[in-house]
Amino acid sequence: MLSGASGQGGTDDEVDVLLIVASDDRRDLDDEVDRLRDDLVGATTIFEETGTILPGALAGHEHFGFLDGVAQPGIRGRLSSAPHDVLTLRQNPNDRGQGKPGQDLLWPGEFVFGYPGQNPAAGDIAEPGPISNAGPHWSVNGSFLVFRRLRQRIHAFHRFLRDTAASLGVPAPAGASAARLVGSRLVGRWQSGAPTVRTPDDENAGLADDDCANNNFELQEASETVPPTGFASPFDCVDNVFPSSPGDPNGVRCPVTGHIRKTYPRDDEMNIPPGGADSDSGDGLNEVTTQTHRLLRRGIPWGGVSPSTPEAPIDDGRTRGLHFLAYQTSIEDQFEFVTRFWVNNPDFKEAFGTDADDPITRGGHDPIIGQNNTPGENRRREFTVTFNGSGGTEQHARASTTADWVIPTGGGYFFAPSMSALTMLAS
Repeated sequence: MLSGASGQGGTDDEVDVLLIVASDDRRDLDDEVDRLRDDLVGATTIFEETGTILPGALAGHEHFGFLDGVAQPGIRGRLSSAPHDVLTLRQNPNDRGQGKPGQDLLWPGEFVFGYPGQNPAAGDIAEPGPISNAGPHWSVNGSFLVFRRLRQRIHAFHRFLRDTAASLGVPAPAGASAARLVGSRLVGRWQSGAPTVRTPDDENAGLADDDCANNNFELQEASETVPPTGFASPFDCVDNVFPSSPGDPNGVRCPVTGHIRKTYPRDDEMNIPPGGADSDSGDGLNEVTTQTHRLLRRGIPWGGVSPSTPEAPIDDGRTRGLHFLAYQTSIEDQFEFVTRFWVNNPDFKEAFGTDADDPITRGGHDPIIGQNNTPGENRRREFTVTFNGSGGTEQHARASTTADWVIPTGGGYFFAPSMSALTMLAS
């Protein structure tokens, strides 16, 4: 629910307050929304829309069909003095600096004001930085919120996957279609959520469903699996069933244009010419600096279930999409940085000094949410697709489109205050 206060001299669509109402019971949610409508005396509701998780086997997936929200950062900090009463349990016995395997623990000041943030000058992501500060004392325990209403052109995306698979001659892997394989290379995960760096030719549902395994990988370095510990633990993860990640520095399994690599580069490093600097972003990419650009993100589908699939694209005339919400303590260094310098930057991670005509070493835009606003290029976006061709030979191909599959239709920047700040302001 987006509301604008009347009589404030703003335009009719200028939003002053964003109200988010969530519940696991629809009747409770409707009752609360009705109560808010009655209480919002003197305010005008500009826009209101219901989002809900998709039903059944689609729960946790977004409208294109991919499992969403897998790679959330863990948060350092305690809730009490009890040994296991922490914000994020340390469940990786191979690395106690992580929550679940592959989930690095970050300082809470990256997302909430009044706490230490990351230290980009440190040699280790575990070293704290300065206390995050928004100015007023009541901003402590608050956060900046980016809200975007995104429309997804589901049938157009699925049609692109099907047609690209056919035009490139991509063979169907066991248990999946060729269109789904193309989609896995554009995203970096299969629709199930299994990461392609661990199972490049298998939409492994078991790996996808195991949250001790589905995020356990790096992009440059090989990642260890997690065997059972020598002592019984109700907390520690075990990940010794699925193939491990050998690393993927050249983008064979997860292309450097892949969505999950563009939005969270993990241990990737920017390839900078000798003696040069990253003049585009002013921030040489490495694992320490990457963690200063993270988001606490949630996606909520709206519009109901689509009948479209990559094998049978269908346009039923209904609009659907995602409510995107991201919390951070610097919109400029987090949401805007990721969007400008990674997602929309075609030179984000190309291999320096290699053949510019080699498809696998060239950069490109994020295929899913990237945008190209370069004059004269007609919004054309180009990216890499990798697959095993006939006889198992490795193939690297380039694909392109001038179509946008994810279209922002509204949103804004907001400050989310703490409960104590709301109480103080209300009084």
